[in-house]
Amino acid sequence: MTKYILLTVIFLTNAFFLSAQISNPNATKPDEVKVEKKKKKKIKSVKNDTIDKSTYYLSAAYINSFRKFEDVSPFGSFSKRKTETPIHTYGVGFGTYIYLAKNLELELGVSYVLQGEQYNFSDSLSDSTFHYTKRYRHFGIPLRVKYNFGGNDLKGFVYGGVIPSSILSYRYESNYSTADGKTNDNDTKSLSNTLAAFNLTTSVGFGVSYQLNNVGFMIMPEFRYNLLNTFEGVFVEHNLWSWGVNFGMTFKM
Repeated sequence: MTKYILLTVIFLTNAFFLSAQISNPNATKPDEVKVEKKKKKKIKSVKNDTIDKSTYYLSAAYINSFRKFEDVSPFGSFSKRKTETPIHTYGVGFGTYIYLAKNLELELGVSYVLQGEQYNFSDSLSDSTFHYTKRYRHFGIPLRVKYNFGGNDLKGFVYGGVIPSSILSYRYESNYSTADGKTNDNDTKSLSNTLAAFNLTTSVGFGVSYQLNNVGFMIMPEFRYNLLNTFEGVFVEHNLWSWGVNFGMTFKM
């Protein structure tokens, strides 16, 4: 009798579990649970400081500008210009630094610079004077390679490249004084009819930068030299050049 009772209990127990599995077709087998656990991967959290950010800059420059000059006219028509002297001007720019490799960046930006020369004449006999200034409005697109060295916050760097550019116009201002000491200003002129449409400027320099979180500061001396003649159809060889100091800010975004 006991034997039959045990067989009945075992049969009912198996029937119960079998019916539970049938009533829940979505039940996961133990082997499937193991496979699912293997498939699950840990998703690592990404911190903000590990994401690459783009670097942008704004700069302003103090510039000492002059030119290489040669009169090639048949009769020396422009010989008096050989006595011109440099002038002090300014420049501004903005752009971005693009990562190329470790410590190496490509600068791509926009630059606006004033370059020029001036002329002074004084007559020792009459004490009369004459003065003029020419300022060339120079617009360009810097394409320069920058190499950084030093720590993460304080860095030194050198850079160099070319600036495809155009001189939009030049501003001519003049004045004179008479023997009685009276000074007269002539009309200011903005001229562009004899300027070359395109120029190519070489640019080299060095500097130092300090990065503070997402904002940085930099100072960089620079030398520029125009490879092409400023003018077309004029019997002069005129290549503008300048040296100066740029002061800038960088922003990481």
